[in-house]
Amino acid sequence: MGTASAPPLAAQVRHAALVLEDGQAFVGRAIGAAVLGQGEVVINTAMTGYQEVLTDPSYAGQMLCMTYPLQGNYGTRAGDCESDRSWARGFIARWVCDRPSHHSSTASLDAFLRAQGVPGICEVDTRALTRHLRAHGTLRAVLSHEAERPDAARLSALRELAREVTPLSDQDLVRQVSRGSTAEWLEPPPPELRARGCVDGGGLTVAVLDLGVKRNLLRSLRQRGCRVVVLPYRATWEEVRATGAGALVLSNGPGDPATLEGPVELCRAAIGRLPLLGICLGHQVLGRAVGATTSRLPFGHHGANHPVKDLVSGTVRITSQNHEFQVDAASLPAGDFFISRVNLNDGSVEGLAHRSLPVFSLQYHPEGCPGPTDNQDLLDRFVELALTGRSPASTIAGVPVVAPRPRKVLIIGSGPIVIGQAAEFDYAGTQACKALREEGVETVLVNSNPATIMTDEDVADRVYIEPLTVEAVEKVIDRERPDAVLPTLGGQTGLNLAMELHWRGVLDRYAVRFLGADAGVIRRAEDRAAFKELLLGIGEPVPASRACGSLEQALTFAAEAGLPLVVRPA
Repeated sequence: MGTASAPPLAAQVRHAALVLEDGQAFVGRAIGAAVLGQGEVVINTAMTGYQEVLTDPSYAGQMLCMTYPLQGNYGTRAGDCESDRSWARGFIARWVCDRPSHHSSTASLDAFLRAQGVPGICEVDTRALTRHLRAHGTLRAVLSHEAERPDAARLSALRELAREVTPLSDQDLVRQVSRGSTAEWLEPPPPELRARGCVDGGGLTVAVLDLGVKRNLLRSLRQRGCRVVVLPYRATWEEVRATGAGALVLSNGPGDPATLEGPVELCRAAIGRLPLLGICLGHQVLGRAVGATTSRLPFGHHGANHPVKDLVSGTVRITSQNHEFQVDAASLPAGDFFISRVNLNDGSVEGLAHRSLPVFSLQYHPEGCPGPTDNQDLLDRFVELALTGRSPASTIAGVPVVAPRPRKVLIIGSGPIVIGQAAEFDYAGTQACKALREEGVETVLVNSNPATIMTDEDVADRVYIEPLTVEAVEKVIDRERPDAVLPTLGGQTGLNLAMELHWRGVLDRYAVRFLGADAGVIRRAEDRAAFKELLLGIGEPVPASRACGSLEQALTFAAEAGLPLVVRPA
């Protein structure tokens, strides 16, 4: 984006015409690039945020009519772009300010449109256009800059061009907007967009499937300390696993979800294996993955003031939205997935959730940009859900969760014991079994070593002498159906096995929760880098340290840090 200002609009005498496929025509002043715009016309009700909207990949294939009459009054700047370029195919406004006033503006809206190759039109009756689209639904159109004011013959010719525009549902738009390769996102949000008091996701890797993702979603996850890895839309489950992700986000994007067979298959593969959040198009992909159908709305939801009701908590949120399709409520199969949110304007589905797995979706944009940012707390809840492994529906709704008293608890033993090593874990596990039984909680103990105190027949209600592997313990869980697992009394063996059960989705599959330290706590305690960041974050002094994977790395660090030096195995 250049810093040179555009010549005043009054000095530009070009004409422009917007002609819909049904023959309705609007003639006004030309702004932006002198190219032919072709697409479907949609309305956006946001009062601000024209640059974010223009660069939102979800608007690919569409021409944008802003219902708020004044646009461009604060100019444009590079930091407000939600992607590398403008995706809207045309811009329609009542008035456009040719002399913006803002200290950080680097170009006018007109100059931005010209630099981005986007045609525009202003000084037209956007109210009349909005009412027409509300009455007739989204329509295809062309936007043409004209040397002379177009006559009836020219408008008729443009109408024929409008009828040849490829419908949105027939275009492979996600392929156009998605990135081509996997990359890590490192950029945090600018100061004015940073959420206050957000959760600490340090140590959590979040994989984001790019269906047309907005930058502020990636920034928002990064601000929470997450490692963010963005994958192209064609990514497979194996590629997601290769990132080491502890959670998966299906992003927003343009077009018809019925054309996205690959992302739907990926979503099916991830359910029960990773905590999952679907946003906008990602919400629709989740709906199709669990057996629901999708259909087109009459004129879509585009704007920053859509009221959405949470059916679990009863709260209402004002949301930022941009989508043309919906999950059909009546098509959702009976089972564990349920409709968690609805749009109060038309009753359409705004959210799905699973009753026990850490999986939910939002039809709207919690990251805003443009629009309200007070829905960012839903990203906090998703990160918390991924860190802790909790999955009740009330976590999604934001209702404080009081964990019910466990009925049956699985205790993971310490495995082999040699003289002078791990005997304390045998003792701790024995005391845990006794304490739980005194409280009336049924105990199930699994250990690979029969020569321990904890495996005595009077210690636990059920004792399994089995290999301490995911496969063996899953069989015990399947048979006993415990409510919770106690992972912290079997030393490193118990911690590692509990986390592996968590990552593979076994605990979620059988609705087994952590008792005591959850997955997030264990992750922070066991990950040296995450634990160090946690201490630094609360102002605690920590010695110089480094995780080394080879003798050479250790010698290099020793030379840098000096002596004395403590070396401990991982």
